[in-house]
Amino acid sequence: MKKPKLAFITHHNCARVTKEAWVLKNLGYEIRLISHLPKEYDKSLYDSINYYETPEKFRSTIKLFFGKVDIFHVHNTPDWMAWTIRELNPKAKIILDVHDSNRWLFGEQTVDATGEKVIWYDEDMAIGCSNGLVLPSLGCQKEIKTRTSKPTTFIPPACPEDWYITKPQGFYGGAVINGGVSMDVINSGEIWRNYTDLCKALRGKCQIYMYTPSITARADDKLNIHYMNLGCRISKMMMSLVIEKLGEHSWNIVGNWLANNKKIKVFDINMPNKFFDAVAAGIPSVSFGVQEVNRLIEKYDIGIVANTPDEFIERWDEHIQKRTNLAMHRRKLSMENFIGNLTKFYDNF
Repeated sequence: MKKPKLAFITHHNCARVTKEAWVLKNLGYEIRLISHLPKEYDKSLYDSINYYETPEKFRSTIKLFFGKVDIFHVHNTPDWMAWTIRELNPKAKIILDVHDSNRWLFGEQTVDATGEKVIWYDEDMAIGCSNGLVLPSLGCQKEIKTRTSKPTTFIPPACPEDWYITKPQGFYGGAVINGGVSMDVINSGEIWRNYTDLCKALRGKCQIYMYTPSITARADDKLNIHYMNLGCRISKMMMSLVIEKLGEHSWNIVGNWLANNKKIKVFDINMPNKFFDAVAAGIPSVSFGVQEVNRLIEKYDIGIVANTPDEFIERWDEHIQKRTNLAMHRRKLSMENFIGNLTKFYDNF
């Protein structure tokens, strides 16, 4: 069967976009990128790159590809690109890759005493305008099916095998948190990224390293100061360098822990990039409440599931055996082993 020509539509090219494109390109797919924030290291992955500055420029740019690509693979967030393409071309084949959903992050919310539920308009419109949906976990796929009868498939944010680290690595020890971080002063809504309670509980028991794009280089950066005061060693670092560094540490932290034992809803169903980045780096993970990660950790014995920081510390020395187990199994968790779900999905359209 002839491979469909693809257009990847993004606002910014997060890790999931690049991971999918990398393997699809190796399989011989033609991929055009249309993005608001393209990245330097993406250039070799795409047959062309078009940059749009505004929604109006997106409209004029997307028209250039009608009749030239077979499928518009839209990566949210945001979501408006999907329904804009549908407005301009009612016959376009649109696949929506739902990286995140406000319903996963914030749950069901009401707006006032009447109990009216919040509707995430852009998100629901994008789903309504798509021909099919790609989800990052089996849990997310199950949830989305409660909202739509459209066809779905599942692709986790796994890393290509080309990214796997096999060279000898240095040793810094400690536990590492990579990816976005927040704190109450800055963004109280993002509790899944607010590691304040966890860092307080682990202070003096293990060294925490943070590799994150969230901080700035300014000396008065409040986020940087906040976590440094909790004893963290924090570095501004983009995805292209993180995997090189992760394996130098003893444990990778996935999920989060809150002192009040409040449950973080999104961890019931999501599958974080950072788990698969750790797989590629060869470092075992400790999971605090991430159910989809728990399943893989327990299936392959490649990390530990901890309910509390103290339990994590008690099991600290297991990282040597878990790292060995991970080396035996990690190829099973590469993007190459999941990409067939996506290529078969393309063939249905």
